[in-house]
Amino acid sequence: TIVRATRCGELCDPTDPGSIAAAIRTILDAPREGRRGYGERGRAAANQKYNWEAQAAILFDEYTRLTGRAW
Repeated sequence: TIVRATRCGELCDPTDPGSIAAAIRTILDAPREGRRGYGERGRAAANQKYNWEAQAAILFDEYTRLTGRAW
């Protein structure tokens, strides 16, 4: 998952309120630098990989692969 790959948050079962609460508690209980790290890693991932420019390049590469012509 993106969260696991970037370490920008805590994983939880989105259908289980207890799991959600535990993930939130883990983040809130983290030291200040740990909480800051979640945000820094999330921003870095968004700026470097999970943005329209990067995703468009991946999509166009896939179109090229599927059609045999450059996009």
